[in-house]
Amino acid sequence: MAAFAALGAPAMAQNQSPPPARVTRDAVLPPSILTSDDPQRIPRRPIAGRQAQTVLRGGRVFDALSEKAYPATVVIEGRIIKAILPPDSTNWASDAEVIDVTGKTVMPGLIDLHVHSP
Repeated sequence: MAAFAALGAPAMAQNQSPPPARVTRDAVLPPSILTSDDPQRIPRRPIAGRQAQTVLRGGRVFDALSEKAYPATVVIEGRIIKAILPPDSTNWASDAEVIDVTGKTVMPGLIDLHVHSP
């Protein structure tokens, strides 16, 4: 019986199809073309210089690295999360737009995959 199983193994392996080729973006977009984190996938050139800051203060942060949400302040500059600060910190630009998010949970870096393009 063992000899039969051993003889049948190569035949079964020959009937298996090869693994699919790995799909990369190179077939659609060459590496020289910039992509974007914009949910509508519209590439944008980086903006030079300092951008306006937005501060989300008073909320709970869930960052997917911690087991639980924790009190913190999120500082965003342009489209980049610059810092997650302790809740009592005020280490941001004096002209920043401060938004009170008390009682809310902030999930920095969360990607909204359910987006409808225009």
